Amino acid sequence: MLDKILKYLDPAKREGLENLISLTFVLLAFVYVTLFLGDLYPLLKSLVSKDFSAVPYLDYILKYGIVILVPVIYARFFVFAHDSLATGTDRFARFFQLTLPSTFLRDEFGMEQRKANELWFKIFNVWKNKNHPRNPQWYSTFRRTYSCRFVYLLRRWLFRAVILFAVTLGVDSWYKWFMMREALFDGIFLARAIVISVSLLLAIMLSTSNRVGRNPTGCWARLLEIEDGHKAWLEQQVVKPSGKDFDKAWAIADAWEKTWNPGP
Repeated sequence: MLDKILKYLDPAKREGLENLISLTFVLLAFVYVTLFLGDLYPLLKSLVSKDFSAVPYLDYILKYGIVILVPVIYARFFVFAHDSLATGTDRFARFFQLTLPSTFLRDEFGMEQRKANELWFKIFNVWKNKNHPRNPQWYSTFRRTYSCRFVYLLRRWLFRAVILFAVTLGVDSWYKWFMMREALFDGIFLARAIVISVSLLLAIMLSTSNRVGRNPTGCWARLLEIEDGHKAWLEQQVVKPSGKDFDKAWAIADAWEKTWNPGP
């Protein structure tokens, strides 16, 4: 059972990454609705001017149904609809893009990125064959790139959660003090402050232990290690033998493809 759960939530695979990120979003949403939005929820509900008592448990169905559905839909259809690391412009995305073997091929052959991507994946996809000598590198590449995506997304959303939690706590405190004249520092306030502090601490720990730059650390260092290995291999097996001629390089990749993935 534990093995199945770990496989289901393995961030080194696309399906596992999607499952883990979706679960993380659901947990953050559950904490937000249960702990932070609890006091403000009756006020928000009153603004809708709907009677929820007519249908049993409709109140809970709406509240916690949204907690589950919205994060899952957002994760599945928005977060993974485009690859933020491959297409983004922040420092993490730029680092990721510079490590790619396709970027190396683009610079070596002086061609556009699209053609470089096609050449790289024509070579790389052959390694999927379990009998190929570079099959371990194929598997490790996926593990490391998806691990980076998990750290990247988790770090981003922990910081965003901290901001959302803090803003909600501020609004709730203002509402209690100025509108209801209630005490601010109660047990719930302390619990919320602890959650905000822990979330911020986790986000900072992820940032400091997984840095990009000249001397990357954590998942980024492991990514750079394997991508540099790919580049060294491409230099010896593709760039030099082809004389930096794209057509010759494509012919080399085509021969490998026919050897390891022969047609029917």
